[in-house]
Amino acid sequence: MKHKIFFSRVFLVIMIFVILAPSSLVRAAKTQTLSLKAQFIMAADAILDEMVQVKLESKTIDRLVIKESSALIEYSFAFTSPMFGFMEDKVNIYGYHNGNKFIAVFKEPSHDYYIYADYIDPELLPRERVEFWRYLYTTDIENAVSGSKATYYLPFQGGTKKYTYNTGNYHFDFSMPEGTQVYASRGGTAFVKRAATSCNCWAYRNDPEELRNCIQRCDNYVRVTHSDGTYGYYVHFLWGGITVNTGDTINTGTCLGLSGNTGFSQAPHLHFNVTESRYNYEPWVVISFIEGPVPNKGDSPFSQNATSCGGPQIPAAPSGVTASDGTYTDRVVVNWNAVSGTTRYEVYRATSSGGTKTLIGNPTATSYTDTSVTPGTTYWYWVKACNSAGCSGFSAGDSGFASIPVPAIPTNIQASDGTYSDRVQITWNAVQWAQNYLIYRSNSLDGTKTQIGTSSSTSYSDYSMTQGVTYYYWVRACNGTGCSNYSASDTGWASIPIPAVPSGLVATDGAYTDKVQVSWNEVAWATSYKVYRADSETGTKTEIGQSFNGIYDDNTAVPGTIYWYFVRACGVSGCSNYSLGDSGYALLTIPIIPTNVTATDGTYVDRVEINWSSSPWATSYQIYRADSEQGTKIQIGTTESLNFTDTTIIPETVYWYFI
Repeated sequence: MKHKIFFSRVFLVIMIFVILAPSSLVRAAKTQTLSLKAQFIMAADAILDEMVQVKLESKTIDRLVIKESSALIEYSFAFTSPMFGFMEDKVNIYGYHNGNKFIAVFKEPSHDYYIYADYIDPELLPRERVEFWRYLYTTDIENAVSGSKATYYLPFQGGTKKYTYNTGNYHFDFSMPEGTQVYASRGGTAFVKRAATSCNCWAYRNDPEELRNCIQRCDNYVRVTHSDGTYGYYVHFLWGGITVNTGDTINTGTCLGLSGNTGFSQAPHLHFNVTESRYNYEPWVVISFIEGPVPNKGDSPFSQNATSCGGPQIPAAPSGVTASDGTYTDRVVVNWNAVSGTTRYEVYRATSSGGTKTLIGNPTATSYTDTSVTPGTTYWYWVKACNSAGCSGFSAGDSGFASIPVPAIPTNIQASDGTYSDRVQITWNAVQWAQNYLIYRSNSLDGTKTQIGTSSSTSYSDYSMTQGVTYYYWVRACNGTGCSNYSASDTGWASIPIPAVPSGLVATDGAYTDKVQVSWNEVAWATSYKVYRADSETGTKTEIGQSFNGIYDDNTAVPGTIYWYFVRACGVSGCSNYSLGDSGYALLTIPIIPTNVTATDGTYVDRVEINWSSSPWATSYQIYRADSEQGTKIQIGTTESLNFTDTTIIPETVYWYFI
């Protein structure tokens, strides 16, 4: 069964107004002060306002024709619909003068019938606009004026009336609060379809299959079979609110039950239509309504023949609604005061005080436990009291929340083992509900745990360690509720870094005659230094020794020879690159006087052989000769060896030799 909710598109809404001539001399005098044009424009404006039902964004009269017995206004207008957003459209409103009445009639341009409402009192326009109503669909404007087809009463005593034309079918949707008494518009025999549960199908409006299944479960209506074989359908009753049964004899004005919002409905209202099909299909029946004063005047169209719905009254709204605020970590408990005459309660929840209320439970007691909460999220709760007559309005709301639980102990603690030389990196698995983590360290498994930091992520870098020292690490997960116990521990350490390149290297330049001394600045993490020497700045570097401090003596340097020196600092993790080089040399000294000088005495006839011992620092030797030990010494030769042959002698002549 297809039903259109009351917020139907307004251009399918059909509203009619008729201007009724005054019934008294006083009223006639006031009416006569208004021209036909003024009466008609006010009536037409009232029709347009009532038809749209929301504030117009703009309104323009495109055409206005006033004649002695007829009138026409063509409107262009725009408005913002709660359902469809900003919209623009056009409409024609006609006027007819019929004896003592000037009638304003709306004609839907795409259809061949007129619709009008009776009555508009010019005395009240524009202050109150409408005093009396009569609705009618018809293709016969003369019968519409005479009202000869008005055969149905409006099926209610209260509520704001709104009427719609829906997709070519004559459906009427009347907006009214849940629990409004619904009366038979015409007598007959009842057929009742009761919903199995209190449910609504509007959420499935875009899913035909789910919508069909939902309507089968949730449709809640009364069908009255009339004497002429037509059927009147009253739909969307309150769950449990239908007060008649299948087979009951129904009179005009019999209370059928209480209006609601079940089935395919967007908001609380009553759907009514008449059809020749018992299954609520075409052909639809064109009907009109007869009604007394509007509800806010306090009169009833059924004052003479309406029957009371009887039975229990709708309970009052519950009071004292409270929702627990963090008392539990897995639920929110809602409590309220008992309401007399209540058989069950409906508990609603929203995520804000003004949010959409969603039904979450139907307890029979005055307490409800909501276990579908997310800890730390604030919810708002309302309660309705219900019985067979219907449900109360919403109670006052109260907010509540489940507290965030203390986080679990972190797992999979990992501390880096020598991966870095400047830190130990600690990681762990994330823990639900944790807002931050506390990191602890000790030098031993059983040592005192000292907090060294806080992290909002699942890692922490310990820069306060000492390289080469093994530490134990633990982690605790925390939030506003508290902290977990300590995690399992893991050990970690930072590697000792490779020493930096030594700086400040200096090699002595002739400061010593027996060595070159090389010095440099000592480097952290160095346990020794390797010393290299080359013949030039870019020459091949040859390791010549090792030092455990910042000094090295090169005792293999040849005095007078310039060398280049380089140093590398070494530790447990390796050696640095070469330092910058520096040149140095050992100073050459004057050799000492040669000793053990001997010359042959007559051994040879043509020469004298001279020999001597090596002299330190000597690179060559000069040979001198004299005629006597004290005579003048004359150099007779030079040699790099330790002997010399004098072939310039005169045999049998004695010579003295000096080196």
